[in-house]
Amino acid sequence: MADVTATGGFNATKVVFTANTERGRQWLQYRGGDFTIELVWPKTRAGEAFTDCKLFGLTVEQVG
Repeated sequence: MADVTATGGFNATKVVFTANTERGRQWLQYRGGDFTIELVWPKTRAGEAFTDCKLFGLTVEQVG
């Protein structure tokens, strides 16, 4: 199971990142605050979030 799931279809304008593991939740809270349950990034900047996840040592599953 991946630490984080990124959801956003081919025609989507945003990518939604949700956590699947405790490490994924820690990353969400690190980026968004204590009560963050998902992060929404514009599709044009989603690559930055993917890179950040990799630097944090997380695995990311892309859906959609």
